[in-house]
Amino acid sequence: MNFDAKVIDDDDMEDIGLSLLMREVDRTDIASEKEVMAKLNG
Repeated sequence: MNFDAKVIDDDDMEDIGLSLLMREVDRTDIASEKEVMAKLNG
């Protein structure tokens, strides 16, 4: 059986994490731009 493998780097891990978070989001809840920016800025 032949298949390629690669080490997942930090950028790939971040992309995977963001994808998982986006799947879990409640799409019925509306957030303001202020709330979104507050979460992004930590």
